[in-house]
Amino acid sequence: MPIGAATRACCCPSQPAARVVLPPSGDRDAQEIFLCAHHLRASAARLRQLGAPIYDERGLPVTAPEKIFVAVRPRGNADHDAQKEAACAPTTS
Repeated sequence: MPIGAATRACCCPSQPAARVVLPPSGDRDAQEIFLCAHHLRASAARLRQLGAPIYDERGLPVTAPEKIFVAVRPRGNADHDAQKEAACAPTTS
């Protein structure tokens, strides 16, 4: 199922790059979460360990979440800082 334009990532205010289905654990049922590209890449190893299915914004399966990058889409008259924040781009140390 595609991700709707109004949907926001669970981890930050960015547009989600993926829908992840966390498997049930203990007394918790399976959960669906939406991750931005940065948080998807950061979580890729753990999601793989969990065997969590991952789907891109079109609803297609993702096999290499660590390689997902999303271009920043201009939003009307938004200034550069707002666009940069919305991208949730990784920083270097």
